[in-house]
Parts: sequence; C-alpha cells; structure tokens
Amino acid sequence: MSPSQRLVLASGSPRRLALLQQAGIEPEMLMPADIDETPHKSEHPRSLAKRLSKGKAEVAARRLRDLGAEPACVLAADTVVSVGRQIMPKAEFVEDALANLRTLSGRTHRVYTGICVIGPNGALSERLIESRVRFKRLSRQDIQSYIASGEWQGKAGGYAIQGLAGAFVVRLIGSYTNVVGLPLAETLGLLAGEGYDIHAGWRAPGMTPDEVAAISGEDAETLDGAAPVLVSGEVIGSAFPRDPEPEHGAKAEAMSEAVTMQGEAPPEAEAESGAQMAAASPPADAVAAADDAADADEEDRRQARRIDHVLGALKQFGRKSEPAAAGATPSPKEMPEAEGSEASQSAEQDGPGGGR
Repeated sequence: MSPSQRLVLASGSPRRLALLQQAGIEPEMLMPADIDETPHKSEHPRSLAKRLSKGKAEVAARRLRDLGAEPACVLAADTVVSVGRQIMPKAEFVEDALANLRTLSGRTHRVYTGICVIGPNGALSERLIESRVRFKRLSRQDIQSYIASGEWQGKAGGYAIQGLAGAFVVRLIGSYTNVVGLPLAETLGLLAGEGYDIHAGWRAPGMTPDEVAAISGEDAETLDGAAPVLVSGEVIGSAFPRDPEPEHGAKAEAMSEAVTMQGEAPPEAEAESGAQMAAASPPADAVAAADDAADADEEDRRQARRIDHVLGALKQFGRKSEPAAAGATPSPKEMPEAEGSEASQSAEQDGPGGGR
C-alpha cells in the first residue's frame, strides 16, 4: 500500500470513525491525541477549533515518527459549539448538560469544526467549517428527558444532532456532518489533495480500476449529444434529449461551445485524483465565464436602476424646495401666536431626552 493510501485518524471519536466509514474510508490506525483543550483567554471559537485540530494532527504525526511507522496521512478534527463568543463546554456532568441546553433553548448557535491533514511528506493542510443550528424553545420535560437519556455525555455543546436531539432542531444552515463531528465533503477534499484515493472503497469487491474506466467510457458514449447539466461548476451529460429549439444569448452560446468541447474530450482526460479534479476543465471555465458575464450585466442593470431612482428623488426634492427658497422666511414676530405656542409645545415633547 502506498504511503498516501495509509490513513491514521488522530481521534477516538466513534462518530468521526463512523462518518469516514460511511464515505467508504477505513483508517488503518486510530491514534487519539491527548492535548490540553482549554481555551485561551478571549480566544474565539473559530481559532480554538483550528488550533486544537492542528495540535492533534501534529501530536499524532510526531508519535508515528517516534514509533518508526511507515509514512501515512494523518487526519485530525475538533468541534466547538458556541453562542456568540461563548464557548459551550463538552458536557461531562449533568450540570454541564443542563446549562448547555438552557443556553441553546430557542436560540441559534454555531458549530465550528477544524480539520487538519498532514501528508506522508509532512505537508499540512487545514480547513475550518461553520454550521448554524437553531433549537426550538425547550420545555422542562424536553430537558429532563434528554438528560435522562445520557446521550449528551462527552458531546460538544451537550447534545448529539444525529440522536434524540435532532428533534430540537428547527433550522440548520451548512453541513450536517459538520454538526455530527466531521464535515465529510471538506475532509475528503483535503485527503484527495494529499493523493489519497477517496473512491477506492466505493468499488464493488473484485472490480478493478480498468473495469470502472470501461464503465465510464460506456456512459460517456451513451450520454453523447445529450443536453448539458451543471453540477458543481462542471458540465456533465444528461439522460434527457436536447431541446430542439435554439437557445439565444451569449450565455447559451458559451454553454453550447462548452458542451461541444466536452464531447470531443477523450475519456482518458478525466481527473485521476482529487487534486486533479480541483483543476478547472475547459468546459467548466467557459460556462463559469458565461455565468460571470451574465451576473456582471445584471449587476450593471441594478446599478443603473439605483442611479435613476436617486436622480429622480433629487429632482423631486428640488421641485419641492423651490417655492420655499423663493419666499422670505417670516420672522418670529410675524408668525401667528397660535403657531408659536404649538411649535414650543412640540419642541418640549420631541427634544433631547423626550421622544417615544
């Protein structure tokens, strides 16, 4: 096995291991890194998650070298839950869990996970992922029943979204697997960047890479001439036939050109690793350029409408102010007595310290 295909998970979390296995990745070794997780004074939750994940990865990589083990990819992660800048502790005692649940009740909190990968050659890459979660307002029975379940023990923020606490969530923005403990999409991206074949575990037993390539080639022939579909910025085929009616506009022409280029590309030109997949292909560049141009045109039109609106308002204001500028301002003595008393009363009601 090549060094880039050996993976060491610097964590003892069963949730992170289960998520990797869900993605078809089986670590060769588990090596939990024991480091001080106490936040520094005034440390932001984002900074804490990044610092701890990097520290765990470095400790595990150093231990591998000390043991004389073969080079491998080292993966570490750390999850931090916060309300504003207040970091919610990992619940180890009932008192911690009670305090966390009462704080999270009816509020939105943020979940940060720092992920760090150290490659076989010592290169370090890291990411920080943020998700936002809103809880419903928890009743006393909600809190008491959840505490009785024991599910909160050892969990960041004192709950597990993949368990009973999933019933508390009314809104989730961002990665769900991030809230569980390991953002899969970003983690696999980092591993692929270090040369790890993230799809090796996806193949059926006995199927060789050549057989997979052959299947891909057959799919490419089957889908040749089909209408394009945009997925993550790349043009792929679609099982639906192309609309016979011609498309109009620069964006449609660019997309048509991109599809033509896609059809001419040989199957061997597909990316063989995650790092190569990250490089933009010519069709994707063409479509992205067309999208950018269309967005720029739309923004120019919005800006022009805003300018017209402001100019119209200024003209309207100028017409209203002309009669006042033409006439002389009456002196206080010439003002009617009733108006003067009314203005005085208004000033007393709406002046500094007054108002509603």
